[in-house]
Amino acid sequence: MDAILEDYKTYYQRRMQRYENDPLFSQSYQSEKALCDCISSAASMDDLMHTKATALKDLAVQNGVALVKDQATCRLQFYLKEKEDIKAKGQQEILDKISAATDAMQIVSIVSEIQAKNDVQVTVDELWPTHFFTTAIGFLENIEVSKNAIVPANWKAEMQKQEAENRKLFLESTAVFLTAIRNYAPGWNWDYELLWQHRHRKKCPLNDAVLQQRIEEHRAMVERQ
Repeated sequence: MDAILEDYKTYYQRRMQRYENDPLFSQSYQSEKALCDCISSAASMDDLMHTKATALKDLAVQNGVALVKDQATCRLQFYLKEKEDIKAKGQQEILDKISAATDAMQIVSIVSEIQAKNDVQVTVDELWPTHFFTTAIGFLENIEVSKNAIVPANWKAEMQKQEAENRKLFLESTAVFLTAIRNYAPGWNWDYELLWQHRHRKKCPLNDAVLQQRIEEHRAMVERQ
């Protein structure tokens, strides 16, 4: 039994050392150290499994909470630096609520529920800018080309037909998009200010003047629906 106890002590010492001097996991290190100290103080396996059982259980939960806090803190700092406000919101909520966990299942439940809710928030936040930058602008450019193309007289009717088709495709794509996003956020409507948010604007290579032009064209098109 003494050999088993020594193995336990060695194992938890190694766990503690994983986080030693790592600024990203400072809370995990303190938690692992407390767990290691508790086990190292055991005089026998009976002492460990019985006398220290309650303390070990509590320390194990604190250990899980500490790891979640370190991970959420690291992600939060990164998201704030990158101005990813919606993703940061989820990590902040985890930090606000995880201390209430009293067992391993609650730790998993709290993190899972918050992350699932935040995933929906992120999806709603990204759907519109992604649609606008990758789909809507493409249709608007095609409409502009077919409308303003300089062609021989006998091709003008064909270009007008092409413009009408591009407008039709634009409106069909818009209707499909609205149905999709309103499945996540009922009552959602166009939010052009969102396109200028750093987390989205950085994904679009157009200069500000051209982007503003496409926004105004989009606004005019959808207001006719």
